Amino acid sequence: MTDDETGASVPFVVTIDNAARPWLLTATVGETITEVDRTMIPFTLDGTRDTLTVMLVMFYVLAILITTLIAVVTIGIALLQNKLEFSNIIWLSATMLSFPVLRAAMPGAPPIGTALDYIVLFPCLCLVALLLVGTGIHLLWRESALLRRTTLDTAESGAEPDPEITPEPVSTGR
Repeated sequence: MTDDETGASVPFVVTIDNAARPWLLTATVGETITEVDRTMIPFTLDGTRDTLTVMLVMFYVLAILITTLIAVVTIGIALLQNKLEFSNIIWLSATMLSFPVLRAAMPGAPPIGTALDYIVLFPCLCLVALLLVGTGIHLLWRESALLRRTTLDTAESGAEPDPEITPEPVSTGR
């Protein structure tokens, strides 16, 4: 460093303190470079994550990915076997709401905007949200079949619907 008024070199001390947990910081000092009017001492600062932090983040990422896979398989099998129930919607909504909590629980989790969010979290959230909406639409369509059929039968016959007649429930395949 140099004094702005006199141009003379001013001695100073650089202290590097590793307070950025869970980062492991190391610094190395290079060779002194002397030029005509100044002396430079370069140093390199390296930072890495500790192993425990990396393993915990990998655990949370796997939890998000496996939960998404379980959701896809569960809903797919329920649709193929025609055994889709309202409990599937509850499970999907709980899964979707748990992902941001899992993301926030990661050690040293920065705010949204990291590569992890765009590669893992957002696609999994979108997939579960699509499953949730699709499952809801499917259940609504299936459960409204009774009302739709009654309305169509009445419209085809030209008769007024009889409020005393209650249609039989539609079998849901259970």
